[in-house]
Amino acid sequence: MAGTNGDSDYPHLAAEMRVPGLLWWAYAGCLLLVGAVGATSYWMDAVRYGRDAPFATFAINEATSVVIIFALTWPLVAWTLWLARRQSVWVVPAIGHLCGVVVFDILHILGMNGLRLVIFPLIGQTYRMPPFLDCVAYELRKDMLVYGGMAAGILVLRRLFQRSRRAPDRAASPASGNSPRIEIRDGAQRTWIVPEEILWVEAAGNYVELHTAERSLLWRRTLSAVEAELAPSRFQRIHRSRLVNLRHVKAAANNDNGDFAITLSNGVVVSGARRWRAAFDQAAR
Repeated sequence: MAGTNGDSDYPHLAAEMRVPGLLWWAYAGCLLLVGAVGATSYWMDAVRYGRDAPFATFAINEATSVVIIFALTWPLVAWTLWLARRQSVWVVPAIGHLCGVVVFDILHILGMNGLRLVIFPLIGQTYRMPPFLDCVAYELRKDMLVYGGMAAGILVLRRLFQRSRRAPDRAASPASGNSPRIEIRDGAQRTWIVPEEILWVEAAGNYVELHTAERSLLWRRTLSAVEAELAPSRFQRIHRSRLVNLRHVKAAANNDNGDFAITLSNGVVVSGARRWRAAFDQAAR
């Protein structure tokens, strides 16, 4: 299958999207609070200006908006993290987020109006969806702020989680024995190795080859799966078929063709592709 060993981002996205449940509850609570404040404010303004509208109308309007925003949060998290992993100039993520805002706005409008068309008749009220373009003109400004704030928050949390995962790993030395060992099976033979011993990893058909200073081991795994497993141990992808252990990187230099070469602690030089250079530079700092 194409891409089995190389470009799949799913394992990394899955790892990065593991957000503590308490954080999701806090986020949901904040959305409910914002909705309650909005409904109360609109209702108080209506009373102040003599409009006869029950509080339930405003509560449903705000609740349906909040529910759809919450439902769109998970796709937005995945989209933002996927764009963050694109190793390219800022133009590509910028275009991606502009498209994301438009899709977010359209889904928000259709979703909340769809819910209102169902809910209002249940309480004996009628609801007519405003013209779609009017909804876009009204909601787009707000949705741009909501989308931008959520995307920024996702990136900040991503950076904090990355730092928290790396902090214990940096504190432990290779000789400390605190890192979990990896079990490599080859038929009836089992070999255990700690991640710090691995200098670099390379895809080899249906296997990956783990290179240490003394030997090389074949492991029947995909490179993407190994990448996700070794990410907390400061392994970084530099090529669609290679990972390096940042602890063992001694130097990095650009090649004439735009790619780059990395010198490891044992003097071995491995090549990296330009697509992964920006992420490597950021992780190696």
